[in-house]
Amino acid sequence: MSPVARGPRMTARSAIVVGVAGIAAGVVLLLFVLWAAGRGGDVKVKLGDDVFSNIVAVNTAEKIKTDGPILFSDVSGGSRDVIVQHLGPDALTNWYAFDARVPGSSRDCFAKWDKTVVLFVDSCDASKTFSAKGEGLRQYPVKVTDGRVVIDFNPATTTTTAAP
Repeated sequence: MSPVARGPRMTARSAIVVGVAGIAAGVVLLLFVLWAAGRGGDVKVKLGDDVFSNIVAVNTAEKIKTDGPILFSDVSGGSRDVIVQHLGPDALTNWYAFDARVPGSSRDCFAKWDKTVVLFVDSCDASKTFSAKGEGLRQYPVKVTDGRVVIDFNPATTTTTAAP
């Protein structure tokens, strides 16, 4: 067997130079990150659209007339489950959108449509009822544009209407 050749040796001087260079590079990188973070100003996170406009007014008004209000669950797992309601004969007016979750209740408690009494009833406490317009639940502005129902989920202000 032949002897194995030894690799290059690192002297104390080389070790110090490499260490100091590594620390200097780390400090420069840290300063750059701090500088870049300070230049950004306010960070605004925006997930999804501010408005929902995938509802065709005429078709959906007919569906609600026969099957009742439509529940749109928050597919992101959040708490913004929304009910869309239409009242009256004109498919281009009288649209309502409001939270399905009853204020102050767990996510398991929601406003459930009861067509026999024409009211929304709290699924956890039947003594709590809400009108067909969702009064008493957080409301979202709704308008009809180009035959589509447009719901603004992030208006400057949202309201909770008082129950009658």
